[in-house]
Amino acid sequence: MTNFSETVKKSNFPIHFCVFPLSILFILLLVISLIDLNSNLPVSGGVIDYITTNLKTDPISELTLTDDECPEGMEEHVLGHWAGTYEGCHIGDKINNFPCASNIAGRIGEVIPEKSPVDLKFWGMRKFCIKRLADYQYVGPKTPCPKEYKECHETLCIPKDEKCPITGLQTSENQDPDNDKITSVQLSAGKYLWIERDDKKIPLYNVEISLNGKPCFSMGFNPYIQSPYPLLKAEFRCGSYGRDESALILDTKEEEVLYKDNNINLMLADLPHYYDYIRNNVAHLVSRKRIELKNNEVCVDAAYNLKPILISPLITEVKDWSAGIILILLWEAFLFLFSLIAIINAVFFKGDAEFWHLLNNTVAGGLTLASLVTVLLVGGGLLSVSDLLKGNYEPFHTLVSKYCFVNHKYHEATEDFTNYSKVIPGGISFTIEIMLFLSIARAIYVSAVLYHRRKAYE
Repeated sequence: MTNFSETVKKSNFPIHFCVFPLSILFILLLVISLIDLNSNLPVSGGVIDYITTNLKTDPISELTLTDDECPEGMEEHVLGHWAGTYEGCHIGDKINNFPCASNIAGRIGEVIPEKSPVDLKFWGMRKFCIKRLADYQYVGPKTPCPKEYKECHETLCIPKDEKCPITGLQTSENQDPDNDKITSVQLSAGKYLWIERDDKKIPLYNVEISLNGKPCFSMGFNPYIQSPYPLLKAEFRCGSYGRDESALILDTKEEEVLYKDNNINLMLADLPHYYDYIRNNVAHLVSRKRIELKNNEVCVDAAYNLKPILISPLITEVKDWSAGIILILLWEAFLFLFSLIAIINAVFFKGDAEFWHLLNNTVAGGLTLASLVTVLLVGGGLLSVSDLLKGNYEPFHTLVSKYCFVNHKYHEATEDFTNYSKVIPGGISFTIEIMLFLSIARAIYVSAVLYHRRKAYE
C-alpha cells in the first residue's frame, strides 16, 4: 500500500498542480486579449479596410453605362455583392441555421444548400463601365507637380494629356446639365447621371450598392435591419462608427427588383421564404469620394505608405487560430485529472497507487507532447497573423497622431486599430512564449520521471 505522502512524492501531481493553474491563467489572459474580436474590433477592422481600400484605389478617369459590352479600354464595374448563404434546414415555416438532423425514420426537415456570393453589376438594365487612372501621384501642398504633369485638386498630379478624374455624380431628369464641367449619360428611362470633373474638388472613389440606407463606415457591414434572412452571410450593424453620411444616394429601388435586374431572382426563389424577408427592403445606388485628409505633406506621405493589407480576414484568422486554445485547455485538464485520480485512489480507497502512477505518467507523456504541438501550431499561427496586423501600424499611427482625417469617425476607428495592433499582438506573443516555456518544462519533467520509472523496474 502507498500512503498519501509517498503518493504525492512519487507522482507528478505537484508539477501538474502548479502548471495547470498557470496554464489556465495565461489562457485567460489570451482570451481577454482577444475578447474584442467578438465585439467592436471586427467593425473597427472594417473601417480600417475601407480607409486602406479608399486611399489605395486609383481615381476614376472615365465612367459610362451600357446594356452591351463595355467600350474598349474600360472594364465592367462591380457595384456590390449578394452575400451568399450558409447551409440550413427548413422545418415547417422556420429557417434554421444548422444542418438537418436525421433519425430512424429519415431526415428531419428540408436541406437548404449553401449558396456562393454573387457579383451585382446591373442597376436597372444597364451596367457601369469604368476606367481608372494608371499614372498619377499625390504630393504635398508645397510640392509642385513633376514635369509633364498637371495639378488636379490640391495634391493630385496627372499627365498633362489626361483629363482630371471624376469628382462627383448626381442624377437628374434633365439630359443637358448646361455646365462645361459636367457631362451626362442615361441611367434609366427618364433619368440621367451627371458626371462632374472639377479640378478643385476631391476625386470620386467608388459607385456602389448599399442596402437600407447610406453605407456603414465599416467595409463588409450593412446598415441594421430587424430581421435579416437567417442564413445570409452578412453582418447588419454599423457599430459605434455609424454610417457614412458623406455618401450621396443617386437612385433607389426595391431589393427584390435589384436581384431581378442581376438575373439571380430564380436562384433566390429556391431559398425558402427569402422574398418574405426582403419584401420591404430597399437598395440604394450611392457614390463615395476619396477620404479627405488634411492638406499637409506628413498626411499625404502616410496615405502613400499604407500597404494594401485587409484587416478583417486577419482578425477572422486570429479568431480561428485562437479556437485552438480550447485544445490546450483540454490537454491541461486531462493532465490535472489523471494526477488527481492517483491521489484520490491512494487517499480514499487505500489502493496501491503504483498502477495509477504508471498510467498517469504514461498519459502525461502523450498529453504533454500533444499540448506542446498544439501550442506550437496555435502560437505560430497567432504570431504570424499578429505580425501582419502590425504591417500598417506606422502609417496609421501617423494618420492618428497628426489628426490627418477631417472626419472624426475615421480618426476614432484608426486610433482603436493602432491600439489593438500595438498592444494585443504583444500580449499574444508574451502569452504564447510563456505557454511554450511551460509545455517544454513539463515535457522535460515528465520525460525524466518516465526515465527513472523505467530504471526502477529494470
